[in-house]
Amino acid sequence: MCMRKSRKIKAFTLTEVMITMAVSAVVVALAYMTFNTIGNYFRLVQDQNNRYNEWLSARLFLSRDITKADSLHFAESSLLVYGNDTLTAWTAVGDTLLRNDGVLKNFGLQAFGWQAYTDPETGLVNLVVLSQYRENDDSLYFRFYKTYPIAFQINK
Repeated sequence: MCMRKSRKIKAFTLTEVMITMAVSAVVVALAYMTFNTIGNYFRLVQDQNNRYNEWLSARLFLSRDITKADSLHFAESSLLVYGNDTLTAWTAVGDTLLRNDGVLKNFGLQAFGWQAYTDPETGLVNLVVLSQYRENDDSLYFRFYKTYPIAFQINK
């Protein structure tokens, strides 16, 4: 028996299959690049938002610390914020801002003086409290405390 082709078989040729696979590969590659680009953009926006939130949080902490401070001291790369019995140190290390809280045990109003002065613009009298302490015989530290205006004016 001899095999003869009696009717046409409905199938794709090898060339058609190869062209279809090449077009499909290009479409899949474009879809992957699109999703990858969208994912990278989302991560970029998320990183920017995280950095902004960290900056905003640090700014709020810093403004709160300064508002509640009795006195401030600037060092080389740090800001020391003194409260009633607390010390908060803000230190810049490279591109990072560090915040350290501490408790002051030796700073109090052991020896203090009062000083009154008049604000020339408003005429309000303000009190300044100056505190001092000695860590040893060679060092004497002074600290100015936050003052509030007294509720009267001096006649000009």
